[in-house]
Amino acid sequence: MFHSGEIMRQGLFAISVVAGLTSAGTSQGVFAETPMPSPISSVDINTGSLVSRIALGSCFAPQLDHDIWNGVKASKPDLFLFTGDNVYSSEETENTDLPFLKEAYQLLGDVRGFAELRSTVPVMVTWDDHDYGMNDAGASWIARQEAEELHEHVWAQSKSDPRRSRDGVYYSGIIGPDRQRVQVIMLDTRFFRSDLKPSSDRKRFGKFEPSSAVDKTMLGAEQWSWLAAELRKEADVRLVVSSVAIVADNHDMEGWRTLPLERQKLYDLIDDTAANGVILISGDRHFAGFYRETENVPYPLVEFMSSSMNLPITGDTAIKYRDESEPRKISTSVMQANFGTVDIDWQQRKVEFHIRDEAGNSLRTHQLNIDDLQKR
Repeated sequence: MFHSGEIMRQGLFAISVVAGLTSAGTSQGVFAETPMPSPISSVDINTGSLVSRIALGSCFAPQLDHDIWNGVKASKPDLFLFTGDNVYSSEETENTDLPFLKEAYQLLGDVRGFAELRSTVPVMVTWDDHDYGMNDAGASWIARQEAEELHEHVWAQSKSDPRRSRDGVYYSGIIGPDRQRVQVIMLDTRFFRSDLKPSSDRKRFGKFEPSSAVDKTMLGAEQWSWLAAELRKEADVRLVVSSVAIVADNHDMEGWRTLPLERQKLYDLIDDTAANGVILISGDRHFAGFYRETENVPYPLVEFMSSSMNLPITGDTAIKYRDESEPRKISTSVMQANFGTVDIDWQQRKVEFHIRDEAGNSLRTHQLNIDDLQKR
């Protein structure tokens, strides 16, 4: 969600992402029939293999330095999760051919460090607004179908992949032997999401304020039904991945805070399905930290927010979010470029989160007991 123009004003990257340019005549026809970028594939997931370390990251601009991939590779993960804003276009326009997004994906595919990682490590991916094609966009985005077709092509989805036959890019996987199963649920918080309520008090709410309208949705009816079925599957640890923040509430950026009924619906669904082992994963906000929800949930839900891989915020904005007054925060924020790891010790039945710098050094940690992640 972080507006690319604001990043640019802080001097963080020299590509000019024009989010919100609505004059279709500006680019329609100029880039007509832009060639598709090369597909970006990774090795297949071995669903029977033991998972001990999962790396994750978000908010990566392939136009900038790529050094962080060396740290990700050195951490030797069993799986990598790309959780949204995986590329940034040089411009965002309403040209449904998406020429600048295609260009950005081609640049991502050419990143050597990422190519080396995915040659040996499986990659699971969802999108956020900038790789969906427009800042803050939801279901009303004019190019959402074209964006999905591009996403399916870029991430080398087979014709038999269920995402090919339905709207949205949500999907899941279960990896590991009996009693050591990890379920990864990649949500789509863009394709179906209702338009957000414009703020009546920007100082208090930012661009959007919370809306309790019952007709608004974050995931859409079909994805909600799918998620309920997924949460009923057998697993020991479940990573529920949302591109935007879930638990964090006292901030002025996009997130589930803007649709509080939908957020409570998520919490209630975890309760109603008796889903054990749920851990929440997010990105989007261009810094990293840990959050915990303890109210109206079946057990304390911890959110690991990891962002940004090479677009950290700086200056006064960084100070603002570093010092945010958020009662659910359980760590000081990491404002520098980072990625995360989720380390699972199956013998000790523990999960340990690490926020890591570009070189892979651990900057913040948080630990959970797997057996505490269940309804009492």
